[in-house]
Amino acid sequence: MKILLLLIPLLFFFLSLSAQRFETKEMNFSYVQYPLIPVKGVNNYNSTVMNDYEQKNQALMEGYNQEVANNEAAYQQSMNNYQAELQQADADYASAAVKYLDQQAAADTEYQVAMRAYNYAGGANSNMSPPQKRFVAKPVKRQVMMPVRNVVRQPYYPKMFDQEKIKSTYIQLEGMSEANENALQIIVTLKGYEQGTSQVKQRKKNSKNSEGETITTMVYYGSVQGKHVVHVQVITPAGQTIMDEIAVGSGTYSTKNTKEYRSYREAQNKIDQNNFTLNFEEEIMRRNMNKLKKLLNNRFGFPVKKRRSYARLFFHKKMSYPEYQTAYENLLLAYPKLNDLGARADLMNYASKAIDSWENAMRESSPDNKKARINKKVSRFTCLMLAEAYMWTDNFTKAEEYLAKMKVMKPLVNERKWSASLEKLLASRKRRITAYNQAQ
Repeated sequence: MKILLLLIPLLFFFLSLSAQRFETKEMNFSYVQYPLIPVKGVNNYNSTVMNDYEQKNQALMEGYNQEVANNEAAYQQSMNNYQAELQQADADYASAAVKYLDQQAAADTEYQVAMRAYNYAGGANSNMSPPQKRFVAKPVKRQVMMPVRNVVRQPYYPKMFDQEKIKSTYIQLEGMSEANENALQIIVTLKGYEQGTSQVKQRKKNSKNSEGETITTMVYYGSVQGKHVVHVQVITPAGQTIMDEIAVGSGTYSTKNTKEYRSYREAQNKIDQNNFTLNFEEEIMRRNMNKLKKLLNNRFGFPVKKRRSYARLFFHKKMSYPEYQTAYENLLLAYPKLNDLGARADLMNYASKAIDSWENAMRESSPDNKKARINKKVSRFTCLMLAEAYMWTDNFTKAEEYLAKMKVMKPLVNERKWSASLEKLLASRKRRITAYNQAQ
C-alpha cells in the first residue's frame, strides 16, 4: 500500500509531461482610433468658444442694483415718516401730560372738598362712606417702531469661464493640427448656468447613544438641481455643417446634495450661499467639457487608445507548435505599429506572417479529437487570435468568420470575455474604417 502511495505522485508527474500545456502571453499596446465622421483631405482644426450670457448677467446686475436703490428709497421715506411720527408722538404725549396734570389737580380739589364735608359730618361716626379719590390715568407715550432696512440678496451671476483656457484644455482633436488653413471650424457656445429646484430635504437617521441604545433623529440636507447648456457646431472648410447640437449631457439637470445638518436652517443657509452654487457650476462645466472633448475626438479626431490582447503558446511532449512561437514573435513587431498611421506597411507585413502561421495550424483543426495537435482547446484560442489579427488588418469578414467559429466550440469564461470585448471593438473599427475609406 505504501509503495502504491509513492507511485501515485510519479504517475501524475509523467502524465503532466505528456499532457498538452499552454502559456498565455499578455500584450499591451496602443492604437489609433479612426473618426466616425472623417472629412476628406482635412487634417487641421480651429476653435472658438463664446459665452452667450453676458447680457443676462448684466440684466441681473441692473435688476439687483435697481432693487437695492428702490429699497433704499423706501427705507429713507420710512425714516422720514418715522421722524415725523416720533415728533407727533412727543407732541401728543406732552399735550396729554398737561391734561393729566389739570385732571389730577381737579381730582385733588374734589377729594379735599369731599373730605371736609365728610369730617364735618362726623367722619367715621357718621353714616357717610369715606370719599374716594377719583383715579386719573397717566398718559403713556405712543411707541413708534423704527423702520428696518430690508436686505436685498445678491443674485448668483453665472461664472464667465476663461474661453482660451477651455480651448486649450478641452477643444483638441487628437491626430490633427490646430491651424486656420483648410480646417474644421469648431464653435462652442456656453449658454450659462441654470438652476432648477432648490430645496431642503429630511430623513430619519439611526445612531447609538452612550448606553448602546438606538435613537432616531431627523437630519436635514440641501438638494439643488442645475445645468449649463453647451452648444457645439462643426463646419467643414467647404462650409458644410456636420455637427449642430447640444453637447451630450449638458441639456439635463444634475443634482448636488449638501452634507447632513441637525437643523433645517443650517441646510437652507448652505444652499443659499453663492459659493455653493459656484462650486456646483464648476463641477457641471468640467463634466460637460470632458464629455465634449471625448465626443469631438470620437467623431472627428484620431485619438490613441489602449488595448490589451493575448497570444498563446502551446507545448506537448510528443508534438510541437513552432508556428505559434513564430506568430507571437511577429505580433510583438506588428501590434506596436498600430499607434502610427505611417507604419501601416510594417503592420501589414508582420501581422500577415502571424496570420499565415495560424492559418497553417488551423488546416489541422480537429475539434472533436482531444488527441489531435490542433484540438478544440487549441482551435478555440487560435480563432480568437486570428479574429483580432484580421481586425487590425481591416479584413473584417475573416475576423467575423473566426469569431463565429470560436462560438460553436463552447468557449471558456475567459475566452467569452475576450470574444465579447473583441466583438464590440470589431463593430466599432469596421464602421470607422468603412467611413474613412468612403471619404477618401
